[in-house]
Amino acid sequence: MDTILEIAIQIITRIETLHSIGDIKPENFMIGFPQTKQYQTIHLIDFGLCQRYRNPYTMQHFSPRSHDRMVGSILFMSINSHFQLKQSRRDDIESLAYLLLYFLNGKNLPWNTNYSANNVLAKNNPLEHCRKVGSIKQSLTSDQLFKDHPKVFAHLLR
Repeated sequence: MDTILEIAIQIITRIETLHSIGDIKPENFMIGFPQTKQYQTIHLIDFGLCQRYRNPYTMQHFSPRSHDRMVGSILFMSINSHFQLKQSRRDDIESLAYLLLYFLNGKNLPWNTNYSANNVLAKNNPLEHCRKVGSIKQSLTSDQLFKDHPKVFAHLLR
């Protein structure tokens, strides 16, 4: 638990830094090499999906828009992403909550099903599969998701 809390603090700090200047999934974070000063430091990588969320001159937020493709990893993407809505900083925190839940549950998420019916749907109609997973996420409250874990994690989704 201490390790997951330390990971959460470092990831929130990295996301906050990124926002002051995208896609959150385990592969976007690296830990420094052993026997170096960076060994216990988490680094954020891969900014391929990053976009401006506000006008750099006026600092006004851009209006929400929809997009016509899936953006991010289906396990960790925010509910907005499942329904092709433009992401914001809030969506990064939601993705972080799912990432921490993944760690807390030993890589098990309520929507991470490997049933053959879901695999067929994912292959034949990925957009419909994406929406189905989004509906599962929508149906669960933060308290339900983190019921066996400290309440601080559920607060990320409020």
